[in-house]
Amino acid sequence: MFGGHLDGVAAASSTWIRDIDDIQFTVGEGPCHEAFRTRRPVLTPDLLHVPGNPWPGFAPLVVAAGIGAMFAFPLHVGATVFGVMDVYAKHPGSLNADELATALTFAEVATDTILDVSFNGGDSGIDMGLVVALDYRAEIHQAQGMVMVDLGVDAPEALARLRAHAFANDQQLIDLARAVIGGTTIP
Repeated sequence: MFGGHLDGVAAASSTWIRDIDDIQFTVGEGPCHEAFRTRRPVLTPDLLHVPGNPWPGFAPLVVAAGIGAMFAFPLHVGATVFGVMDVYAKHPGSLNADELATALTFAEVATDTILDVSFNGGDSGIDMGLVVALDYRAEIHQAQGMVMVDLGVDAPEALARLRAHAFANDQQLIDLARAVIGGTTIP
């Protein structure tokens, strides 16, 4: 994450989970954003019954996609948070003590792995798939730049327009980005 905005997915357990995570990126809200902002884990055992409905765009979409619970763990070194590890469950329910401890351990391992790849330029013996995954949203950033130039808006406005257009058209943000790069769409 950069500046509180979801920037890329370093790794996902499946393409289905990557698509679920793309929902957070597209709508610009969700437990990941909150965990990054608060620097604390966000444990959401039932996405349909979150007090105050903090994610009105996100929660209904992921529940419709088959997710019942979500747990977001900030990735950090000291007070510096640079990302979030999300854990999804198909059915509502809390993590027990062992599951929570395991998730926190995986968050530490993910932090170390990503920092190792970042500081060693991908030359650390880490699977090349992870290095490629770190660049997953390059096309979205390219499209964002094109929208900035074409419409004369700043970066946050360009990304907001891309997100709104993708959301309004029930489209993945990456697909819209590819259309923008291809010259067929400018939101």
